[in-house]
Amino acid sequence: MILPGGERVRIRPVRPTDGAALLELHANMSPESVYQRFFGLNRIAVEKYVLDRLTRPPSVGHQSMTAWADQTLIGVASYEQTEPHIADFAVVVADGWRERGIGTVLGRHLASVAQHHGITTFHADVLGGNVLAERLVRDLGFTSTVHYDGGVGAWDIELDHPTPSTPSLGPAAHP
Repeated sequence: MILPGGERVRIRPVRPTDGAALLELHANMSPESVYQRFFGLNRIAVEKYVLDRLTRPPSVGHQSMTAWADQTLIGVASYEQTEPHIADFAVVVADGWRERGIGTVLGRHLASVAQHHGITTFHADVLGGNVLAERLVRDLGFTSTVHYDGGVGAWDIELDHPTPSTPSLGPAAHP
């Protein structure tokens, strides 16, 4: 993928050798980014999440996609199946790479993989006021609904209901 500024970004599934890069991506997040993604500032819990979840081998119920600029990891998106056909969905993009469409592209690739595995709905909890995350959900191009409770938006993204302008990634997007 080529960004509007001309930078090339490569999207691929996470590999077992990506652990150090995933830890570095998360360690370099600003305190605000950590709070918005994990609803807290506990860096130890973030490290445990990276090691226990993101680096696991892919399966029908778990997938992670990465975005790379040269040899630098700049983003990751993942899903964890929670119920038949439903999976929790999360995205992290390096602070310096935000608002360039990387999260949207990662999310669309991950949605394509999820659909291939029978997932029809992504669920994402987003702190109210996290404008970038809310924009990402909308930019994915699927019908979505949100219910707010206690300052948290519970988003359901219907992967089998694309909006008319959603581009197809086609079968080549499947790992």
